This record gives sequence, C-alpha cells and structure tokens, in this order.
Amino acid sequence: MRVSTEPQGAIVALAPIDPSTGEPSHEPAAVIRPRGTTPLTVLLKPGEYFVEAVLRDDKGDVDFAEDYRTVIQADLLTAERRKLNLRSGEEEAIQLQRIRIPHTKEVVADMVANKN
Repeated sequence: MRVSTEPQGAIVALAPIDPSTGEPSHEPAAVIRPRGTTPLTVLLKPGEYFVEAVLRDDKGDVDFAEDYRTVIQADLLTAERRKLNLRSGEEEAIQLQRIRIPHTKEVVADMVANKN
C-alpha cells in the first residue's frame, strides 16, 4: 500500500476502525506506525482506517491532517486502475488517496474567537 501526502515528508499513524463500533482502535498495539516519512509503503489488511499525518518544518512548527481511508482487497482493483498506478511509476497495485496537510497558519487565519 502506497501512502503519500502533500507536502511530502510526513510521519503517519494508521488506526484500524473497529467494525462493531465504527471507532478507531484504542489499542496501542493495533495502531500501525510505519518507519520513515511519506511517500512510503506499508502492508495493510483490507478495511477502514483512521489516518493521522504530521509534518514538522525547519522551525519545529507542526502541521497535521486526520482523515479516514478505505483499503480494498487487491483483487477488487480494476485493470484500468492497476495500469494507471503502474504508469504513474508506482509498483504497488493499491495506493491510498493522497492526504493533504494544510498549513496550520492558513487554517487558523480564518477562525474567529468565541468568547462564550
């Protein structure tokens, strides 16, 4: 499974979603924390995942994104999608949708303080 972010260079954690509760697993051993930074390859079982991507800049400021992703069984991938993946230079048959990490300064610039 190929995991990528925009911008690249993030560390990620993937928590499987418990099908009975619909919530991310709270078991520390269940959370997958691949070594290295994006883009990276990780082995994942088919299922739903809560993904957190964290990116630190040179000054130590932190930007992050949290999102849900679905990993499908490899045999459900269409032949057309396999060809597109290979054409884009990826050896892996399955890629997670790229995770966009917004700059925190951009996000908070549009926020308004609630004094209540």
